[in-house]
Amino acid sequence: MNYVRSVFIILNHVSFFHSNFVPISLLVTLEMVKFFQGSFMECDLNIFDKDQSFFCRAQSTNINEELGQVEYIFSDKTGTLTCNIMEFKKFSTSIASFDVTPIE
Repeated sequence: MNYVRSVFIILNHVSFFHSNFVPISLLVTLEMVKFFQGSFMECDLNIFDKDQSFFCRAQSTNINEELGQVEYIFSDKTGTLTCNIMEFKKFSTSIASFDVTPIE
């Protein structure tokens, strides 16, 4: 019984000292950095849409992390069929489906 208790104590100490500790100040600093990166993205002229006269709008602090995870953009090879314009047509979830009608 004493052996089991000592092994249990040793395992608790090992798991306690080898767990990841992240100070709260580091988490706050990371959120501030993400906020300022989003602010810089909103002011970037390379992301400006001339057709709609619209800048990028960061609605989340995770936008810079999510942009790095884009894997596929679907388009035809030459752009002759679609004139290289990708338009949002439809959004659907398991609950509802939303169609977008163009404003003319």
